[in-house]
Amino acid sequence: MAEPAPQPIQAERSQEQTSGNAYLWLTRGIAVLLLFAAGMKAWQLATVPSLGEGLLHARWFNIVVVEFEIVFACWLLMGLLPKLTRWATIALFTTFAGVSLYKAVSGEASCGCFGAVTVNPWWTMGLGVVVVGLVVLHRHNQRVSCPWFDLAELDKRRLAWTVVVWLVMSIPTTFAMTSVKTNDLSELGTVFMGADGKETILLEPEKWKKGVFPLLPYIEPPEVREQLKTGTWTVVLYHHDCPKCQKVIEELAAKGEPNVVCVEVPPSIAKRTCFARLNEQVNWFVTTPNIIKLEN
Repeated sequence: MAEPAPQPIQAERSQEQTSGNAYLWLTRGIAVLLLFAAGMKAWQLATVPSLGEGLLHARWFNIVVVEFEIVFACWLLMGLLPKLTRWATIALFTTFAGVSLYKAVSGEASCGCFGAVTVNPWWTMGLGVVVVGLVVLHRHNQRVSCPWFDLAELDKRRLAWTVVVWLVMSIPTTFAMTSVKTNDLSELGTVFMGADGKETILLEPEKWKKGVFPLLPYIEPPEVREQLKTGTWTVVLYHHDCPKCQKVIEELAAKGEPNVVCVEVPPSIAKRTCFARLNEQVNWFVTTPNIIKLEN
């Protein structure tokens, strides 16, 4: 008759099982977090034009990030190649924390990790550090000694389900993100061809949808666009040679109106220094002064 296992071995196995269960729930939680972040970014990409300059704000780059987050979340849920996945998770969230730190130091109001939901970059950097710490502390009880990448270790049924689930979520998401109109001038007003052969737009702010400021992508310089994306602002569209515009601007300054941004509507005969201006991709026409109140 076989002798019963010594008590220390049973305790060790019990501890390993508890650790394995904790790691399993940790990876599932990370997968849900990634799916939530991907969904929020996808919603923003599918509903509004991309704003901001540089790689981190580029539409194609953020679409790639969304797709990667979806496939990585599916991979985590299926528990494929746990040792490789564990280190990949550490590397991924270390990168996320680094990007959040860069945005925090740059003074950006939101990390952009959750789309249009404003989250302070310092908070998401802290979240990334916490996730990395938890993954480092928890190890999978059965596979910690497995090779980095061994095809024999792959559960082909789980791999097939990973691909199927990813395609089910990815195809409609990609279609939605790529079908948004990023430069639809008709949303701004009446579009026609000017006498000089250049596309011309008659701005009609009274027809703009509530909650949307479609003129934002055309305001220069880029730092002004970044400021207008959050907070409460008073935007004054003005002509450089409009006495009434000058009077309105002076009245706002005299009243101490906070967060006033004056946006010059080109063409301007003289190249003058101004608060901000509309770019010259098209000819702009609008009755000035035109005061627009923005909130987030």
